[in-house]
Amino acid sequence: MKILLTGATGFLGSHIAETLSTHGHELLLAKRTKSDLWRCASLENKVKWTNSDSDAFELDVLSFRPNVIINSAWNGVSAGERNSWKHQLDNLCYQQRLLDLAKRLEVKVFIGIGSQAEYGTFDGCVDENYIADPNTAYGVVKLAAQQIVKTFCEENNITWYWFRLFSCFGEREAENWLIPAVIKNMMQYTDICSVCNDHICPGKCRDLCRGQLGRHAAGSDIASGRTLCHSKNV
Repeated sequence: MKILLTGATGFLGSHIAETLSTHGHELLLAKRTKSDLWRCASLENKVKWTNSDSDAFELDVLSFRPNVIINSAWNGVSAGERNSWKHQLDNLCYQQRLLDLAKRLEVKVFIGIGSQAEYGTFDGCVDENYIADPNTAYGVVKLAAQQIVKTFCEENNITWYWFRLFSCFGEREAENWLIPAVIKNMMQYTDICSVCNDHICPGKCRDLCRGQLGRHAAGSDIASGRTLCHSKNV
């Protein structure tokens, strides 16, 4: 498969890229002009690259002609930006650029990455039947993005998936997320609640990418949303 992956230099995106490359897919990875490629060092010379903030982005994608688009890019994921409406709403414009390209290229599959934030504050276990009730700008815009993907793709006969991810951990994770923050702050005897972005029991990022995300990139007859999280009630 020829796959366009956005957000490839991020924590999740780098693991998706690594998994797809291992399975022999031809990749066009989208990044910002100033993005640091350290998470993708092993892939840097094995894939094609494009800058999503350059004038040549659309031309690069049209030339590559992907069969699948995976959008793992999102601006404003840190705790300090999750209630910034400007940061969050900018993501809808970027997503629409990708959807328009998907329609123009007759892409077979479009995959978007959602978040546990779409559920808002909750107790107990959550699955796909749990009612979404976001209480942050981040969660509200993620939920809106999912509805746009669903409606647009169904109107244009594109198989779509929306994965609502709960916390992940693993190699190349930023220091302010749960597992690295716990380790760092236990060593420094610092209150973890004052610095950590997340408090949900995480799953292993690499396992996630090798499982659901990697499998659905190949497409199926059923388009839908999926909630991917730890199986335990914590």
